[in-house]
Amino acid sequence: MEIDSSELEAKFELLGKQEAMEAANRAFSSSQERLTKVGDSRGYEVFPVVQSGTPPVWDETENAARFEYSHPAAYYFEVGTQTHEIVADDGMLAFEWPDAPPEVQDMFESTFPTVFFKSVEVEGIDRIDFVKQGLEDARDWLEGR
Repeated sequence: MEIDSSELEAKFELLGKQEAMEAANRAFSSSQERLTKVGDSRGYEVFPVVQSGTPPVWDETENAARFEYSHPAAYYFEVGTQTHEIVADDGMLAFEWPDAPPEVQDMFESTFPTVFFKSVEVEGIDRIDFVKQGLEDARDWLEGR
């Protein structure tokens, strides 16, 4: 007797793909929630990073589900930074500083709250581990099934 296992194999493969996508969706949702909650509680401007998140899609080449955050600051919110200097590549850095000290407000009276500097010293930020935590939450879900 000959058994055609191709249909069963396809079903198992589909189940694996569906489960991987469910885990990736859980990881993504968890990462979004953590970034928002922790970022907001620390006073970080995380909304642009949250919006840059791309929900999971299936990558046929890698045979895996993947999601990403395209905003350049996503990496820094994940791993944190130390106090550092930002220097303009060419010209000046321009940014809004609505709660600048009075002497800075006076310096930029005509453009305030927009200010201009060749360089600025910025405080570091504590790591949020939002992607790492999202992946751990997905792992816990998979292990609990």
